[in-house]
Amino acid sequence: MKNQSLILLFTGLLASCIQFKTPQSEESVENDSEIIASDDYYISYDPNENKVYHFSDDSKMTGHYVVEKDTVKSEEFYVENGLLYNTFTTYYPDGSMANTIQYNNGIKNGEDIFYFKSGKVKRKSEYLNGELIGKSTEFREDGSVYMEWEIENGKSRSKFFENGKLVHEEYDIDYNGQELGVSRVYDTTGKVKLSLGFIMVDNTMKEDLLYILDEHDMVVDSVDPNKDRMKAMQLIMSMDKGM
Repeated sequence: MKNQSLILLFTGLLASCIQFKTPQSEESVENDSEIIASDDYYISYDPNENKVYHFSDDSKMTGHYVVEKDTVKSEEFYVENGLLYNTFTTYYPDGSMANTIQYNNGIKNGEDIFYFKSGKVKRKSEYLNGELIGKSTEFREDGSVYMEWEIENGKSRSKFFENGKLVHEEYDIDYNGQELGVSRVYDTTGKVKLSLGFIMVDNTMKEDLLYILDEHDMVVDSVDPNKDRMKAMQLIMSMDKGM
């Protein structure tokens, strides 16, 4: 998470339409599945970075497969000419379901759901032609929302919740022609407690100034951790305590 990366960084400084193709129904392919081991196949990637499944002899796989490890089912999927279709399922070592993802022609199309071992939903997202639709929501095991993540106009935004209230946000904004990563903490009344920003270069935090922003994302001050270590430390600790 960015907040953890932010703390580590400064601690270091301080010290369309789609035509879906369904080769077979899932019910029919599950009745004609083949059990294989994880070393019976390998995965390559096509020019679009989609997974392509091959047998060890390099031939592309076609069919419904159940992957077993030490006689325990670990994965289950259907591929045609090496590309994933329908539901791709992974399992915990105890056999309970861990993740289900819908694919069409090797591309995510549909729901992507992670589960706790109890069977309750841990994270739920939906994709169309490989692109996230709306929000990806992560839950605690009691069913309450822990985090929401989405992409707006090409920029990511994460929201974190406690007892149904927004307590922390992480998002990107443009600042003087550069990308500024923002980590914002809210108090118990919903007001902005503290907003810190840092320059992003190629999705990596640049190690120079720490920016202080107001509630409108306007930069009001900046701190150079190399010159004012105490103030930078206080800001980072305040951010950490607020999350």
